[in-house]
Amino acid sequence: MEEVRDHVSIVSFNPQVLVHHCIGEQGKHNKIHIGHDWLLPLTQTEHLALHSHGATFGYLTIKEFEKRAFKRLYEELKGSDNLPPPEVYESIMDWHR
Repeated sequence: MEEVRDHVSIVSFNPQVLVHHCIGEQGKHNKIHIGHDWLLPLTQTEHLALHSHGATFGYLTIKEFEKRAFKRLYEELKGSDNLPPPEVYESIMDWHR
């Protein structure tokens, strides 16, 4: 989703972002490919904090942060031509780890 690359950081609203893959590009849940779509725009510092220091940005777990942040991003990007299909969104929201 190019919109993620063009979006401000979902944490700090900084426009200089990297694309974070929440479960890796090939990730699947309930037999639905979600890895290519479960992306978040983060700054380099936020990305490093997430991977190196286990930052949760106020949530209990990293996955809780990633799911909530993706939900917010999805809502902000509604109307986009490249929005993931509803079954992908639902599978991400159902992710249990």
